[in-house]
Amino acid sequence: MKKVHVIGDSTVRYTELFTSVQGEGRYTGKLSMFFRFFGCNLSCQGFFQEHPTMPTTYKDPLAGVEPKTIKRLEDLPVFQYGCDTGYSVSAKFKHLAEKATVHDIGNKMMTMVPQDWKHNHSNADVHLVFTGGEPLLWQDEMIDIVFFLVDSGNYPKFITVETNGTKPLSAENIERIKELRDEYGIEWQWSVSPKLWTVSGEDEAINFDAWDTYFQASSVGYLKFVVNGTDVCWEELNYYVDLLQMPLNGHLAREWEVYVMPCGATLEQQSDLNYIKAIAERALKEGYQISGRLHVNLFGNGVNT
Repeated sequence: MKKVHVIGDSTVRYTELFTSVQGEGRYTGKLSMFFRFFGCNLSCQGFFQEHPTMPTTYKDPLAGVEPKTIKRLEDLPVFQYGCDTGYSVSAKFKHLAEKATVHDIGNKMMTMVPQDWKHNHSNADVHLVFTGGEPLLWQDEMIDIVFFLVDSGNYPKFITVETNGTKPLSAENIERIKELRDEYGIEWQWSVSPKLWTVSGEDEAINFDAWDTYFQASSVGYLKFVVNGTDVCWEELNYYVDLLQMPLNGHLAREWEVYVMPCGATLEQQSDLNYIKAIAERALKEGYQISGRLHVNLFGNGVNT
């Protein structure tokens, strides 16, 4: 008898549901469906600021723009400073977010992909990516969506959760992800992007205990640090990576690759070859993997791209 799961039907607030290529990390270039939750526990206003650790010097990414006058996500400029998806973070843009139930979201996803989540031409699997904002603020609903797809018989075999790594999984959700992994053959991957103080302006945003809960649920994952190329940034990055060699968290260092990705949201920022090259060369010297932002090069990092 087919197992039927008890699935909540809570209302979820989100900003985007679209298909594109994965632009970052291990599965760069893969056809993916992105679901972007609204809301985050961090603001990351220091990204691409001249002095990330000095908020009094920050440039306003929306100088001269009144958020309430913007009626559509498509009318938003690309944020040159701070979080590049600030429209999914700041309460100023809450009016642009959509609300839907878990069941409605699952049904909408199934209308956007072929049966069995296969692409019509290449027969390649379409990956499902939960992003934000911070998706683990919605962890119950996120996993409910997947179980809804499983019970429908039309579900993805590859899932990535893009998280800032500060919110732990509940014990119940650890077991639910294990079930998805072990009983339904879903690869559940963590893309953990810890926020460095010297890059994001977020202090104390590294939570090893939260990372351990992710590893308990699924050991598939990697760490992806955004860097700005300054010496203090590299020092902070190396400090945290070195801490992962300690016995308590040593499994993370052994099992998970560490990627570095140049800070910058716009095509112009990502096309500054002197800046990008210096970071790439330092990353290779330090022994890290390198991630670019392919979607920015292809589509310019607008919404739904």
